[in-house]
Amino acid sequence: MNEANRKIDAVVAALDKIAAGLRELASLRVVRSRKFASDYGEWLVSRIFGGSLAPSKTQKGWDVRVGDERIQVRTHSKAPDNPNRWSSVKGKPDGFDSFVVVILDESFRVAELY
Repeated sequence: MNEANRKIDAVVAALDKIAAGLRELASLRVVRSRKFASDYGEWLVSRIFGGSLAPSKTQKGWDVRVGDERIQVRTHSKAPDNPNRWSSVKGKPDGFDSFVVVILDESFRVAELY
């Protein structure tokens, strides 16, 4: 087997690991879509604040409800050399009461939480 084929095999193996990880996270009810960083951030915020996830992944305005408070969550999986810490808000700000930004490191661990 030549070097190019070994590299392709390694890429396929790595993608298989990602797919297996996503299936496991889905079975644990952490992710609900292919946007796993966003799903993970929403799940994490719901656990931190003792809230519940929005019933629909596509509903507008908020992602987590804690009592009467609606929380919009933005999650970023930043490259180590990316210093950006801002996040845009789409839609009407009156669709939520609080805004949480979760910054993940290269290992998908929480690096910062605002």
